[in-house]
Amino acid sequence: MPFQRPSDRGIRSVVALTIRPPEKAVSASATKSQSPTEAYAQFLASTFIFQGLPQAFLMQIAAACEYRQFNEGESLISAGDVPGIIGFIAAGRFGTLLSSSRDDAVPGEILDIGDSCGEEAFLTGEPADHTLFAIGQAGAFIVRREVFEKVLQAAPAIYGRMAQAVASRLTRLRSVVANTPNSGQFAQNGATQQLVLADRVDDGNVIPFVDLSGFKLSSNLSQLMPARMITEHRMLPLQCEGDVVTVGMVNPKSGRARNDVAQVLRGYKVRLVAISADDYVIGFSRLRIDLADRAAQANNSSATKSRIDYLALQKKEAEKQQLVIGDEAAKAFDRILYDAVQAESSDIHIEPEPNAVRVRYRVNGVLVERKEVIPASMANALIGRIKVLAELDVTERRLPQDGRIVAMIGKREINLRISTLATARGEKVVIRILDPANVFRPLEQVYVLPKMVELVRLALSLPHGAVIVGGATGSGKSSSLYAMFNERRKESPGANYVTVEDPVEYVLQGVTQIPIQAKIGLDFTTVLRSLLRQDPDVIMVTELRDADTARLTISAALTGHIVLTTIHANNAATLLQRLEFLGSDRLMLSQAVNLAIAQKLVKRLCSRCATSEEMPNHVRANFKTRGIEISAENMFVPVGCVDCNHTGYDGRIAVAEVMSFNAELRNEYEAHGVTPELLVKAQNQGYFIPFSVSVSRMVEAGLISTAEALMVIVT
Repeated sequence: MPFQRPSDRGIRSVVALTIRPPEKAVSASATKSQSPTEAYAQFLASTFIFQGLPQAFLMQIAAACEYRQFNEGESLISAGDVPGIIGFIAAGRFGTLLSSSRDDAVPGEILDIGDSCGEEAFLTGEPADHTLFAIGQAGAFIVRREVFEKVLQAAPAIYGRMAQAVASRLTRLRSVVANTPNSGQFAQNGATQQLVLADRVDDGNVIPFVDLSGFKLSSNLSQLMPARMITEHRMLPLQCEGDVVTVGMVNPKSGRARNDVAQVLRGYKVRLVAISADDYVIGFSRLRIDLADRAAQANNSSATKSRIDYLALQKKEAEKQQLVIGDEAAKAFDRILYDAVQAESSDIHIEPEPNAVRVRYRVNGVLVERKEVIPASMANALIGRIKVLAELDVTERRLPQDGRIVAMIGKREINLRISTLATARGEKVVIRILDPANVFRPLEQVYVLPKMVELVRLALSLPHGAVIVGGATGSGKSSSLYAMFNERRKESPGANYVTVEDPVEYVLQGVTQIPIQAKIGLDFTTVLRSLLRQDPDVIMVTELRDADTARLTISAALTGHIVLTTIHANNAATLLQRLEFLGSDRLMLSQAVNLAIAQKLVKRLCSRCATSEEMPNHVRANFKTRGIEISAENMFVPVGCVDCNHTGYDGRIAVAEVMSFNAELRNEYEAHGVTPELLVKAQNQGYFIPFSVSVSRMVEAGLISTAEALMVIVT
């Protein structure tokens, strides 16, 4: 079915399951329903290709989009292939590598958020002459070729914009190839990544544009230049190899800045590169950390053994410092947060100690001490800064408080959930880091076993019933719940979606989100009673905490609603038993629950350095005694490399146990409850995947180590 031409009249989608006949078409100017594809359409409207097109037309294209995430170095387009897609960069950045007759790669331009790719091959039908790969974590909206052809049939004017984009890009790339020296010395995944854009200065030389992530800043580099010059000209010493110093400048066209560099670095060969303003701020922050450490070391070395400190004098000195420490506290918190995001930590612990403020990051489930020392005199100012940003009561230091901060790091939005608690040594702050990118994760990235993904999708496709995710605190229940919720939204964008959350962690467009406010009596029970009169189709309740909430949630699943929720449980069997303990009738549960899934988070092996070894007999025997059969002869073990910070692990992955039902299994559960016989029968029929099967498949695939697999079984 073709795309309807862009106009303010009816819409007719070409996407399966969402086709609306002409007689039921909705006016783009009159519709008030909030579709989950509105966010995609809003993004497309900001791109050059689709700018100015009617919302109704963009909604059709958005419904056919697929969002994909890319790890660092992963290719979106590969040289020599004819890409079957048109891509639109939605998160992060992508770098270009041009093919060369010298069998090496020439670095090209950087594509940023809103840029498009794939037009050249689409227009010419020829293989791509470049590779487009992710710089760090990145994401893109993908439109398949066959869909985009229908878009062009409906709106031929887009051809002109595509041609204009291609012509502009080719002009820039030709300049890069002609003027970039040593272009072949480029490693796509190396530590010296240099992605260049032509930036011609007055003397005719081309200054390459580089990404700061390819350089390692240190205190030794910062000593090459005076701080005044670094701040005045917005420049950073990036690298020193022999007598060649690489200097990054926000404005490389400044003649005064270049003269100052030549004077200060006399005796060195200076290589000027261009950097972005965001990278300058990030790099300057990293250099300030090193400078602070050196200052602290200098102060410590100059202290004499005969010095006596008096508590009364210390208190008065601290009072004086509070008058000037506010700005330093703000900068310290920025550095703490930036380092935490870079380390991909899930939580930040800020704890006052007698001599310093202790900062720890939870990385891969383990608390890691931060190296920078923050003086104890800064504790109140630092916590006060966090309270101001979270809109908490700064004067209240005795009672616990909860708040929320939304931070922008470059172009990346990060949500922070703040919790304060009074201790004997002062207030402790714990910050949960929530990345909105996790909301759009496909199910295949949450659960790696295809059969498990199939059972989850089957449960989500049913017209009513409950999908319940169980696990301990910090087991990734909320992330899985959001992934399922988003999966349902993509399949049925026209439904009424409602969430009941405590607190609201991610703001979702096109979704009615209700925050719990216990102080005024707005609890889960109160909201659910009123919510059922709001004509919801899909309800997400973030947690079942008490009997009333459980009873109302299960009742909603029986009355024609899809319900997604979580509960604290260690496995699928105890999940159902806990619901019975909360007062839910077994008859209701047998008819209401579509899927019970329990999960645990374990450390994922680094794919770049993990090595295969023959599995020892005692390890295989240990698995066998726990009922786990490993068919593979070898096992993968962590080694450690630069990419994983020499830990051998790269993030965490969910190991899950899934229990689904057919009519026979529902009847047996209703009659006898969860019994070993029921689990065996469900597994034989393909409706139950226990933890033992999950860990064995993941060990064989090299995703987790045998040590992590055993932790899942014994805990």
